[in-house]
Amino acid sequence: MGHLSNERRVAKVKRDWLLEFEVTASDAENRSPVPIGIRNWREGDFVGPAVLACGTAIGIDGVLREPAKWATDQKLRIHYEWIWDGSRVWIVQADFCGPVVGIPPESVLPKKIQNIEIAKLKYFRLATGPDFQNYRKLANTQLYSELGYTPPPFYILDDRSVIDSLMAGTPSAAVVNDIETLISQRTLVIRTDGITKQMLPRTDGLSSSEAVLGWFKDELPEKLKTVEGWQGKLVFICHHFLPAVASAWSRAEPDKRVVRVEALWGIPEGMYWYSHDAYEVDTAEVDLGKAIANTDKFKFAERLRYKEWFVAPDDKGVWVNHKASEPYDWKSTITNNEWLSDIAVLTRQIASQLGHSVNVMWFLGVHKDTSQHQILPWFHEKSELNTNTLRVAPRFKDPNSKGIEIHTLSEWTKVIHLPENEKSAIKRISVSPREPNLIRNDGFLKELATFAIKNGAAVELMGGILSHVFYILQREGCIVEIVDPFGTNEESLVFKKLVRDKVPESIEQKGEVVTHLKISGDQLIKALKSKLLEEALEVMDTQSTSDTQEELADVLEVIHAISKHLNISMKSIEETRKQKKLKRGGFDQGIVLVKTSVPPSLSTESFTQEQILSLFADGVVFEAGSVVLEPDIKLHQDEPESQGIKQRLLEIEFPVSQDMQIKRSTEFKIQARLEKEVVEIPLQGEWVINRKKSDLKVRLLITPAPVQIKLPF
Repeated sequence: MGHLSNERRVAKVKRDWLLEFEVTASDAENRSPVPIGIRNWREGDFVGPAVLACGTAIGIDGVLREPAKWATDQKLRIHYEWIWDGSRVWIVQADFCGPVVGIPPESVLPKKIQNIEIAKLKYFRLATGPDFQNYRKLANTQLYSELGYTPPPFYILDDRSVIDSLMAGTPSAAVVNDIETLISQRTLVIRTDGITKQMLPRTDGLSSSEAVLGWFKDELPEKLKTVEGWQGKLVFICHHFLPAVASAWSRAEPDKRVVRVEALWGIPEGMYWYSHDAYEVDTAEVDLGKAIANTDKFKFAERLRYKEWFVAPDDKGVWVNHKASEPYDWKSTITNNEWLSDIAVLTRQIASQLGHSVNVMWFLGVHKDTSQHQILPWFHEKSELNTNTLRVAPRFKDPNSKGIEIHTLSEWTKVIHLPENEKSAIKRISVSPREPNLIRNDGFLKELATFAIKNGAAVELMGGILSHVFYILQREGCIVEIVDPFGTNEESLVFKKLVRDKVPESIEQKGEVVTHLKISGDQLIKALKSKLLEEALEVMDTQSTSDTQEELADVLEVIHAISKHLNISMKSIEETRKQKKLKRGGFDQGIVLVKTSVPPSLSTESFTQEQILSLFADGVVFEAGSVVLEPDIKLHQDEPESQGIKQRLLEIEFPVSQDMQIKRSTEFKIQARLEKEVVEIPLQGEWVINRKKSDLKVRLLITPAPVQIKLPF
């Protein structure tokens, strides 16, 4: 049973479908999702509803093309549920998907922004040179100024008496006037500084003096309860919310040419949990000076994902999650390569200047009334990302392993209060916030990490690996698995195998660096024969008719290549095929040779002529139904002796075409001398054989059994 869907989350265009199977744990790796592309020029028009006859599991995708063709012709998005009974596929449910209800990211930007008169401010002073050196949250900005980016104005509140009056709820009229002057331009964001600590209290966008005063009096004291040593040290840095269409994080290492960029609509907090786009910029030169002088040589690679959610202010300035409307859910967050080049250059400059890896936060598509720059760096920090420990979420989930998805804080509270046996059963946790108080919540993060560690669960993260959430979870020792491996070691592959002629060029066009060479003569013939075996095994592993067609085409292409290089015409191969079929038959009837036997001369049993001629013990069987043709595995033991030393030989034979995991065990003993006595130690060896495409893996696990040593008394 399974699903067939062209929902928006699955495919950007309606003609692309995904076939999924609901499988058992043992079959998971053999039942991967199958993409189905409906193209009228190839498929033809939908004729009409008909019985979806299907006698083999491998043919399921072929017959399901019909309902996919119908929906594509009707320009519909549908989620089908289907079952297969061994002879027919049945559509048991079809859910029609309406248009995505969301907003364009640009719609959260104000149309016009007014500037305020700085001279009217009395207690909130404009930040000056010393402030950029003294306060951590402004130090970054000073560096950006030196590298050519003009920052927006920042306002400092460091008057202790004013801060105390605000926290006590007794501000003077002059202080309130300052606040009203600041918010008259647009929403105000207040950040805390003065002590060295991450995640100090800060506000969303505050759009009224009541909201500002309420934060100082009610929310700030509550949040400071978990902060030690703040009394008399707090300084507040205020700035107006920077309206921008999107945001990004970038990462660079000193003397490394590739820069990673993660981007999403709205503000950076969206990348904590939500699906986003990822880019890699190869600056072509390790030497930074040469790279900056040759930006036209930069190469770009991207991974666009379905971006259902992002975080941005609502009409009151509160940061909430929004759904992205079409086409923004699939549209690239960064369509301008000049932006990517600028991001890469600045990120490398900062990493080079500081001498360590850095993460840099960016605002993209900044409102023209607030900055002269379309993209603006906002913050950077030392990158603590350990690229050697990145784990990719398994493509195939174990159906027997329980997973949960958390959308709200109340859902998480219910999980926390589950009985211990139910908690320990949870092995995978995915978080996709539907409310703001779950997005930027350090308390929840620590609870999540503690829960996962205690119960042996993994947190599956859709968000960015450059985000604060990923860093905190890894720092706490939690197992974090990323959903998309783009740019990780999972995608840095060594092949050393023959490929089609245009493959290197195709990969390079996607921005990857390719190393390849050309071979000829006997070396090429040997490589082609290996390729033929590889492609034949891939035919064996296919689970759909479309995949089978693709792999058979690859087999035929390799045959063409071998015939060309050995001067064997395809016509002569075809003639040989016909002669052999005429003489020995084809493979149309599905006959399986089980065994042959010669009538024994020294036997009391009588054999009839019919039994002697039969290839099967019980006669010829034309239709066996569902049979298990398990590969014959041979185990052999021997005790060779070399220079008076007894050895133990274990040998195993198995067919290279086996398509499953095979286990065999064997028992044996070895001798060990303990002082003057020889002790036999019984052992059991377990052989495990796996094949993945054309690679074979054989593992021998040897387990000793307990031995009772004879004592001398």
